[in-house]
Amino acid sequence: MQKGPKGKNQKEAEKQVSSNKNGKENTSNPLFNIIVMEDALQSISSFRRDCYTFILTLQSFYIREGKRKRRISEPSLFFLSTGKKIAIEQIEKNEGGFVCLFSKEFLSQKGGKKIGNPTQWNKFPFYLELSEEYYSFFMTYFKMIFEEYHGRLQPDFELIALMMKEMIWKYAQLAASEKTINNDLPQIFLNLLQNQFPVVHPTQPITFTTPKDFAQHFGVHINYLNAVLKKEFGKTTTQLIQEMITQEACQLLKFSTWTISDIGKALGFEYPQHFNAYFKKQMQKSPKDFRKENQ
Repeated sequence: MQKGPKGKNQKEAEKQVSSNKNGKENTSNPLFNIIVMEDALQSISSFRRDCYTFILTLQSFYIREGKRKRRISEPSLFFLSTGKKIAIEQIEKNEGGFVCLFSKEFLSQKGGKKIGNPTQWNKFPFYLELSEEYYSFFMTYFKMIFEEYHGRLQPDFELIALMMKEMIWKYAQLAASEKTINNDLPQIFLNLLQNQFPVVHPTQPITFTTPKDFAQHFGVHINYLNAVLKKEFGKTTTQLIQEMITQEACQLLKFSTWTISDIGKALGFEYPQHFNAYFKKQMQKSPKDFRKENQ
């Protein structure tokens, strides 16, 4: 994945932040700043409680919640509300990231997404693990805001506020989606898997064939999806997918006139030899032999 861009004078910017001289000085908009940091998570232990903070990071770290300790190894986005207290233990250092501070007053400019009352932001989870799709989404916005703020003598603060609202709106949307998915993920997964079958025609192959396909669709990490499904069904994501694919392969070999090559393509195998190897591993016989025995 692409890391955050490096500033022209990154070390100087970090020193300015640590001494409370937050990067670019701007007397007309003192409650907004965005910088690139080599070690973005360092900002968590000293973030300002009179501002909101967005932190985009690639670092691996531990989150402590009471006695629970959870390792995060995916790109993550923090949204720290004023007064929020969290405990972070870093695992890796020197991974680039963005840090953005702003006040609710900064977002009072008209236009853009309706992001609700800032008092509701305290109900947001303070971080989200990001899929590649959403990491790219937020990275794009951070880059545009950074360039607008640091790349022009007179930044367009209305434009920056609009982009900030877009990010907050997306964060709230993802947080709400994650809450729903976390509660219903096993059944949602099963429905999505089963609704691909029976396959209607060789030219309309199934689209979800791997754990990665499902994880990206739900916006969760593969390991998390696997853990949830293992707990609910006693089987891994791969096992559940393969069971359905194998079952459909047997039905098509028994009751259709499709060629073995067409059956393989319909079930997501690009090459016939891959389907043959898969089926033989699952059924201890080739598709050709299975079809002969069941006709």
